[in-house]
Amino acid sequence: MAAKVAPREVSRAHQSMHHFVANAPWKYRAVLAVAGDWTLPRLERHAPIG
Repeated sequence: MAAKVAPREVSRAHQSMHHFVANAPWKYRAVLAVAGDWTLPRLERHAPIG
């Protein structure tokens, strides 16, 4: 992701993104639930999840 965001400054972008995620005030379980709700239907279109 860092390479997509800042291809000429990957290390800096990676560090910045790491700090953003590590210091975020959100509840990780809620974020995982939303990510799962969005991701799983798209994955299951191709094949069942095992």
